[in-house]
Amino acid sequence: DHLLASGVMAMAFLTMSVVEIFHSFNMRSQRGSLFSMKTHNKTLFISAVVSLVATFAVCEIQLLADAFGFTVVSFKEYAIAFVIGALIIPLVELVKLVQRAIAKNKNK
Repeated sequence: DHLLASGVMAMAFLTMSVVEIFHSFNMRSQRGSLFSMKTHNKTLFISAVVSLVATFAVCEIQLLADAFGFTVVSFKEYAIAFVIGALIIPLVELVKLVQRAIAKNKNK
């Protein structure tokens, strides 16, 4: 039971961390599409990489994993977490699209 719980907690931590990292790119603009932005935020990109490295360290370095009560995460679990995390981008893009359409209709 304890091993299962620590694996579930590790996956939850990993998935939520990855979602937040991807979401930070989406939130550069409240209404503008991520894909239409002409500039890049180097500080945000560096912060995302540092966050991913820190997340990886907590999941993979035994001393840190033990401190958080995590078990080691497999490659398959990383892949699942990254796929789930990346889903935040199209979801938020869809919300922004609807918000822009509503705002456009209000202005008519």
